[in-house]
Amino acid sequence: MRVILKYVLVGIIFVIFFFFGDIIVNLFDNGRGCKKLEKIYVDTYDINGVVKFKFNDPDNHRVRTLRILNKGNKQDFTFQADIQGFYGFVLEGDSILKKAGDDTLKVFREGSVIIFMIDLNCKPYKMPPIKDVIDSKFKKWF
Repeated sequence: MRVILKYVLVGIIFVIFFFFGDIIVNLFDNGRGCKKLEKIYVDTYDINGVVKFKFNDPDNHRVRTLRILNKGNKQDFTFQADIQGFYGFVLEGDSILKKAGDDTLKVFREGSVIIFMIDLNCKPYKMPPIKDVIDSKFKKWF
């Protein structure tokens, strides 16, 4: 009887984490991960060169990546979050300029300059009503 009770308890815990895992993670994160990523983009990315390749990196969870060529040096820049459609807009052959500490990305194409602001819209997670969460989970299966 104890063995059956043990398996039932494990099953209930699994179901709770399966259905509500994303909510539990977001409750404890409260937007901090997003803010860290935004800070990385603003403070550390120093880009000045031409887009050589645009690809989803198979060795890094298929993260969107740009390979930039600058004076013979190649640098890879990953974009886990989309910055106002930047990754979808940029093409191979475009020139990109972004200074470390600046919150703008400038794309130079055919005599035009398009400026993208780095703002990932990081907001604390707001828990939806539990009924909506349960309905959305079950709609996937039925």
